[in-house]
Amino acid sequence: MTLGARTQKLLNWPVLNWSQGRPRTPRRRLSKATAFLTPRSWREYDWNPDNDPVSLLLNSAIWIAMAIGEVNSFFLINIFQLPRDHAFNVLRQVFFCFAALPACEEWYEYTRHVRVYNGGFATKEYAEKYSGRQPRIGQTVWLLSVAIGLETAAVVKYSLALDLFSQSREFDVRFWGPWASSALLFSTYFGTHCWYFYRRRTRRCPRWLKALKWGSALPLLLLCRLYAF
Repeated sequence: MTLGARTQKLLNWPVLNWSQGRPRTPRRRLSKATAFLTPRSWREYDWNPDNDPVSLLLNSAIWIAMAIGEVNSFFLINIFQLPRDHAFNVLRQVFFCFAALPACEEWYEYTRHVRVYNGGFATKEYAEKYSGRQPRIGQTVWLLSVAIGLETAAVVKYSLALDLFSQSREFDVRFWGPWASSALLFSTYFGTHCWYFYRRRTRRCPRWLKALKWGSALPLLLLCRLYAF
């Protein structure tokens, strides 16, 4: 019981009280109990990737970097002709997984401190809490950035040396069309978001703008036609 109380205090969970209010059915009791297992039930919740345009870019940078590192693994296997069960593949994935755990936390802290120095008015809610702290990128983030950067440089170098790009299929509209459409929709959303945030000085965006943001990923589904499932 003491351990449970300490865990609730650590995660900022409210105290469960089943005696107040109208009687609940077992289904509603289970639904309420399940809701306490999600971050949304915490009383302190600072994660908001859409807080301002700069935070949106910073939060996107970390997963884009990890996506590039994931794609590099397939290039390295092809370039060095490594078997799938080679120890290099396993050790590389273990390294990135264990390094990504503290890197995500470090990058999250960096984005929160950047909001203090960002020109947007939304940073006022962070200015008092993090007053006097300078934005500083963590050492694990630097380690991952350098590793992914060196891997990408090696992939480009050896791909050109082995002439791998000329051996690929013709790069027609089926490949670049979905990416171009998605980039156009997202650029429209991002530009409009900046206009609402910096010119109109409001954090409330219309629903159609949020729909445009999520809709920008729909053209990428056309790439599924190119995969052999």
